[in-house]
Amino acid sequence: MSGLDARDVRRFVPEPAAVKLDELETFASIDSTNTYLLNQPAPGPARFRVAIADEQTAGRGRRSRRWVSPAGSGLYLSIAYTFERSLEQLAALTLALGVGVADALDGLGIDGISLKWPNDIVAKDGNI
Repeated sequence: MSGLDARDVRRFVPEPAAVKLDELETFASIDSTNTYLLNQPAPGPARFRVAIADEQTAGRGRRSRRWVSPAGSGLYLSIAYTFERSLEQLAALTLALGVGVADALDGLGIDGISLKWPNDIVAKDGNI
């Protein structure tokens, strides 16, 4: 990723999360951050891995729809997490995470944050 180094990003990860972060990788271009993580070893229980890219060439959205992710137009991030126990229902989890991230960005004073269903964060209606 141009100008973004995984070591630099890790410096801003709060301690409670940093101790559970197995791997954080950045890419200038990748087929899909999600596909990449699916092909990596799963993190241990209650641990996670992160992949961040400037461009995805084969991103996919809900229902396997193509997700256009050109370089310089966004930040594409996927997180792999292993739950300690089985959860009966995870359907609302991605929506809850999206709302949490949008609220956190708003709390940092970043204006124009919105949520595109169910968990894609958009700044200033995509016009930055």
